[in-house]
Amino acid sequence: MGDPLSDATIGPGGFVIAFEGGSRELWSRRYTFAYSRDDDDWHLDRIDEKVSDRISGHQEGKQTTRTQIGAASIKNFDAAQMAQNSSI
Repeated sequence: MGDPLSDATIGPGGFVIAFEGGSRELWSRRYTFAYSRDDDDWHLDRIDEKVSDRISGHQEGKQTTRTQIGAASIKNFDAAQMAQNSSI
């Protein structure tokens, strides 16, 4: 199956870690982090999720913003736990 980490990109004021995998049902999750000068910490800013069924063609997507996530420091980030709590 391999490592689900597919990409990591760095941009001004933030970075993105992307995971993907699956077989018939392909999934992907992109976690965007932004730096907070107020807290001197990195916070989860957005989660982009996609699921696609290769047989039926059905696709779903969901974007969760920092407002919905709440304060989430990178110190407590656990991608596996977040995937278990996903609603798609």
